[in-house]
Amino acid sequence: MYVMPALALLLDSELLLEYYELHDRAGCADCGAPGAAGISPIERAELLKNKELAAEEIFRRNYTWLYYEFARYRAFLTEEPQALAVITIYKALRTACRRSTRYDGVRPFRVWLKSIARRVRLDHSFFRAVPDAELILKFRQAKDEKTRKQVRAELDERYRQILTDWFRKGMKAFGLKTRPEDVKALVDETFAQVFARVDDFDPEETAFIIWLSRIAKAVLGWRAFGKLPDVPEYAGREHVALDEELEAEEDPPDQAIMTTKLTDPRFIAGWQGLNLTEQRVLWMVDVQGLDPKQAAKRLSIALGTVNNNLSGGRRKLREGLL
Repeated sequence: MYVMPALALLLDSELLLEYYELHDRAGCADCGAPGAAGISPIERAELLKNKELAAEEIFRRNYTWLYYEFARYRAFLTEEPQALAVITIYKALRTACRRSTRYDGVRPFRVWLKSIARRVRLDHSFFRAVPDAELILKFRQAKDEKTRKQVRAELDERYRQILTDWFRKGMKAFGLKTRPEDVKALVDETFAQVFARVDDFDPEETAFIIWLSRIAKAVLGWRAFGKLPDVPEYAGREHVALDEELEAEEDPPDQAIMTTKLTDPRFIAGWQGLNLTEQRVLWMVDVQGLDPKQAAKRLSIALGTVNNNLSGGRRKLREGLL
């Protein structure tokens, strides 16, 4: 017979693992988990009640610090910090339904939860009205060619110019000729790879912009060296923490993240008033969550330059938003 431990005495990591145990024993209508065999309806109802209590305790312990975590980036967010804190906890609890994404009990609990929060923050930054990940899922689920064409056209509009600029720059770095037809061929190949491997993309595992940038790098490598790198480097991995992806060298291309269309007119005006270095520094530190030293290394500039551009850029944005 299962005995529920005192929730208040459990560590955060133990509490989530206990939630998983209750989920597996009680079963779940959402993911189809059958639950433990041989238990009575009364026992199942008790397990479900305890599962709800565990979820409430997880929420109680983590809501406040997550709220302040998101509040640091309020100027860049499309939702209020309160809502994003709730979404993050919900996503953490939903990992019970997908074993490949479950917390393993080895990493510090808050480091693991913070990686989910970072993914939520990126999903709700000033990107698009319909997130890229949702478009990919829409393409995957589409049963008619008309819908697939619409998704292809939307992603093409969002990223063709960005990829064109990035490939032109990358080809020059490799000493390749940048004839328009050659650049276009690489962009077309990138989109072809994206839609050919659409089933490999999992929004629960990585952000679309990271996935796209890795495919673009692979295509450029193929053009430069005559061999397309193996796909598992950037797609189809069972579990990749977002912080691991963001900290990968040169991920994602600066041009791809800096030219994203925004939605708030005040923010657009303020952002366009920043110089390129201020934009890059603000994005890396205030949105991606890198510390100034990491940003300095990524941009190959002095730490003092990063700090000056960070404070100056924040001041200009604040003046434009107030």
